[in-house]
Amino acid sequence: MSGHKCYPWDLQDRYAQDKSVVNKMQQKYWETKQAFIKATGKKEDEHVVASDADLDAKLELFHSIQRTCL
Repeated sequence: MSGHKCYPWDLQDRYAQDKSVVNKMQQKYWETKQAFIKATGKKEDEHVVASDADLDAKLELFHSIQRTCL
Protein backbone atom coordinates (compact mmCIF):
# COMPACT_ATOMS: atom_id res chain seq x y z
CA MET A 1 0.00 0.00 0.00
CA SER A 2 1.09 3.52 -0.55
CA GLY A 3 1.52 5.69 2.50
CA HIS A 4 -1.12 8.11 1.25
CA LYS A 5 -4.30 8.34 3.29
CA CYS A 6 -7.44 8.68 1.27
CA TYR A 7 -10.18 10.94 2.57
CA PRO A 8 -13.68 11.17 1.07
CA TRP A 9 -13.29 14.85 0.23
CA ASP A 10 -10.08 14.07 -1.69
CA LEU A 11 -11.97 11.60 -3.85
CA GLN A 12 -14.88 13.98 -4.31
CA ASP A 13 -12.62 16.83 -5.46
CA ARG A 14 -10.65 14.51 -7.73
CA TYR A 15 -13.82 12.97 -9.12
CA ALA A 16 -15.26 16.41 -9.89
CA GLN A 17 -12.05 17.40 -11.69
CA ASP A 18 -11.84 14.10 -13.59
CA LYS A 19 -15.50 14.24 -14.53
CA SER A 20 -15.08 17.77 -15.82
CA VAL A 21 -12.18 16.70 -18.05
CA VAL A 22 -14.03 13.59 -19.22
CA ASN A 23 -17.16 15.61 -19.95
CA LYS A 24 -15.16 18.10 -22.00
CA MET A 25 -13.53 15.27 -23.95
CA GLN A 26 -16.88 13.56 -24.54
CA GLN A 27 -18.47 16.82 -25.63
CA LYS A 28 -15.62 17.53 -28.07
CA TYR A 29 -15.86 13.95 -29.40
CA TRP A 30 -19.59 14.26 -30.04
CA GLU A 31 -19.20 17.69 -31.66
CA THR A 32 -16.47 16.35 -33.95
CA LYS A 33 -18.50 13.23 -34.73
CA GLN A 34 -21.57 15.32 -35.59
CA ALA A 35 -19.50 17.63 -37.80
CA PHE A 36 -18.01 14.62 -39.61
CA ILE A 37 -21.42 13.03 -40.13
CA LYS A 38 -22.82 16.32 -41.41
CA ALA A 39 -19.83 16.89 -43.73
CA THR A 40 -20.03 13.41 -45.23
CA GLY A 41 -23.81 13.53 -45.55
CA LYS A 42 -24.26 10.25 -43.71
CA LYS A 43 -27.03 9.58 -41.25
CA GLU A 44 -26.38 8.20 -37.81
CA ASP A 45 -27.34 4.61 -37.23
CA GLU A 46 -29.74 4.61 -34.26
CA HIS A 47 -28.30 1.30 -33.05
CA VAL A 48 -24.78 2.72 -33.03
CA VAL A 49 -25.97 5.78 -31.12
CA ALA A 50 -27.68 3.57 -28.52
CA SER A 51 -24.57 1.40 -28.30
CA ASP A 52 -22.35 4.48 -27.81
CA ALA A 53 -24.58 5.74 -25.00
CA ASP A 54 -24.51 2.33 -23.32
CA LEU A 55 -20.73 2.15 -23.63
CA ASP A 56 -20.32 5.68 -22.25
CA ALA A 57 -22.41 4.77 -19.20
CA LYS A 58 -20.40 1.59 -18.59
CA LEU A 59 -17.10 3.44 -18.96
CA GLU A 60 -18.20 6.15 -16.55
CA LEU A 61 -19.16 3.49 -13.99
CA PHE A 62 -15.86 1.66 -14.51
CA HIS A 63 -13.81 4.83 -14.03
CA SER A 64 -15.80 5.74 -10.93
CA ILE A 65 -15.11 2.33 -9.40
CA GLN A 66 -11.47 2.48 -10.49
CA ARG A 67 -10.99 5.86 -8.78
CA THR A 68 -12.45 4.59 -5.50
CA CYS A 69 -10.02 1.67 -5.51
CA LEU A 70 -6.89 3.79 -5.90
